[in-house]
Amino acid sequence: MENLESEKSKIIKNAENEAQSFLNKTEEESKAYLERMERDAESKIQHEKETLQNKLTEDLVTEVINKAKAKISSDSELNKKATNKLISQI
Repeated sequence: MENLESEKSKIIKNAENEAQSFLNKTEEESKAYLERMERDAESKIQHEKETLQNKLTEDLVTEVINKAKAKISSDSELNKKATNKLISQI
């Protein structure tokens, strides 16, 4: 009977150790997963920010060029100056 109680205690202790080990492992994996998710999110946000900044810069440059073209086209004096400048560059 004493052997049975000893075996029962050993099994319970072993089960508790395995449960604690499982909890520790799960906690570590969860922390690692959350850290990876945070890094991925930061990276994605940074990439999207850079993409938006590049797009805004491109749109600004396009707008400036279009306004310059419109101004040069509407003013014959500027049109002549621009043409002469381009021809002198050739």
